[in-house]
Parts: sequence; structure tokens; C-alpha cells
Amino acid sequence: MAPGELATGTIAETALIELGEGQPGPATVALLQQLGRQCTRSARTNFPPPEGYTSWSNDAVDHLLADMFEREDRNNPGQGHKFLLNCYLRATDGPSLERLLLTTIENFLKDQAKSTPPGPTQAAGADALQGCYGCVSSARQRK
Repeated sequence: MAPGELATGTIAETALIELGEGQPGPATVALLQQLGRQCTRSARTNFPPPEGYTSWSNDAVDHLLADMFEREDRNNPGQGHKFLLNCYLRATDGPSLERLLLTTIENFLKDQAKSTPPGPTQAAGADALQGCYGCVSSARQRK
């Protein structure tokens, strides 16, 4: 496909073409935003939004993606964008690019969650567990 031509197919296939031309374009950005929203708003995940946000708004997802691009690579400082190239090189088609990017976003969120100090939610959960243990413990003593 020549530069400037419109691609036919899915947004992921178009993003794959853009990356093959050596430059992320509008489809790549739209795909990252779509997958970021999907990952952060999924019922199976419960990642906290970035600092300064109360929910996973579109701006919060954009903030997340910016953090991914700014991330420091241990082996190559200033190369945080390499995740996009790595996904492109491993992808065989549009759907595989989507899966690779989604996994990368999820892993980034997991890494961020591991690096944050315990928050109020974790403290409340620990208190609730202690309370349950106390109930179970006293019930055992009554038997």
C-alpha cells in the first residue's frame, strides 16, 4: 500500500500496515485507545486509574498509553516505545496484533499495580479478612 492510500479491513489490519511503513498512524493510535479502554473497563479487571483520575475516562486511558510510551526500558533507556515494535514484529495478522497489544497493556497495568504501595482498598480488605477470621475463630471456640 502506498503512503496516503486508504486501507480496507479492520482497524488492526490498517495499524499493521502503518507499522509496516515504519510509522504509527491514526489507525495505530485508535487501536491502542480501543484496546486500552477494553482492558481498563473490562469486568474481569480491576486496575485503578492513573493518579488524578477517579475512573477510566478516555483521558485516563490516554494517560496510561502515554505512560507506556514513556516507560524506561532497563536495557535501552529512552526506548519505551519498543513494545509497539515488538508486537508488530510478532504479529502475523490484524487479530494477532490486537491480542499482542492487549496482553502488553494488561502486563503494563499489572506491573504498575505491583509497584504501587498498598492503598486504602487493600487496607479495608485486610481489615475485613481479619474480622472474618475473628468470627470464625470465636465460632470454633464456642463448639
